[in-house]
Amino acid sequence: TMSQDLDPVALSGLLMDLMAPDNDRRRRAEASFSEQAERHPNSLLQGLLVVLQSDAGPVGVMAAAMLRRATGKTRQTLFYSCAPVTQVQLKAGILRALCSERPPAVGRLLAACVAGLGGLQCEGEWEELLPALVQSAGAAETPPAVRAHVISALAQLVPYVSEATLNPFLDPIRSVVQAALACHDHPHLQGGAVEILS
Repeated sequence: TMSQDLDPVALSGLLMDLMAPDNDRRRRAEASFSEQAERHPNSLLQGLLVVLQSDAGPVGVMAAAMLRRATGKTRQTLFYSCAPVTQVQLKAGILRALCSERPPAVGRLLAACVAGLGGLQCEGEWEELLPALVQSAGAAETPPAVRAHVISALAQLVPYVSEATLNPFLDPIRSVVQAALACHDHPHLQGGAVEILS
């Protein structure tokens, strides 16, 4: 069992075990992960964020997948077991990670994390989310791959946002969609734009 201050190396090892082909090893890892989630949700989720940012391989993808599972569109997820200060830090960290270059699988999972949390929190608890996503999606310096994931997060989030909250952002979102649809070299960008329109 890991200590409360989760060591990223030990956590990486645990994530590797969660992907192990050996059933017994995987079951032990699942039990250990569940115990950590119950006892130390703050350090576990912060640790997952550290690992997904430092590991560009399968372990980083697994960290992102476990973080995604902890941030679904319900307040019964592990994220809501964390202390309020940890929740604020995690939201800021996940948003920063989404807006910087990551492997495609990690970017997709981060977009889902942001949308899952944002769907419940963007009005009242995470008011900086929508402006940050619109700004990053529209910034010329944002690399196309990052922009695609940010647009995907926006597309997943929009159905959960009230008209009053969304109204000030409609014009910038339209501009983002038009620019993305014109990017014929980047079909994933066009796909995100189509997602927003649908």
